Amino acid sequence: MAGGGPAALEQAGALGLLTGRKIVFDDLRNNATLAAMLAYRASEDPERMDVSQRVLPVDERTGQQGVWPRCWPPRRSSPGQ
Repeated sequence: MAGGGPAALEQAGALGLLTGRKIVFDDLRNNATLAAMLAYRASEDPERMDVSQRVLPVDERTGQQGVWPRCWPPRRSSPGQ
């Protein structure tokens, strides 16, 4: 499925690579536009957000400080491997 666009998605659907969900390209375009506008507005904001990691609250059940889950390497596989 090299490339992109509607033709590639139709081909992928014909090959059974997509689920039963349909892609509405108008919604996809609108969502991408909104994401781009929000990213631009955020990049132009003179007040920076704090990027330090939040301290998780104490778990009421165990009484212990919450911990962030560990990042795992992604599972990558392709047909024929």
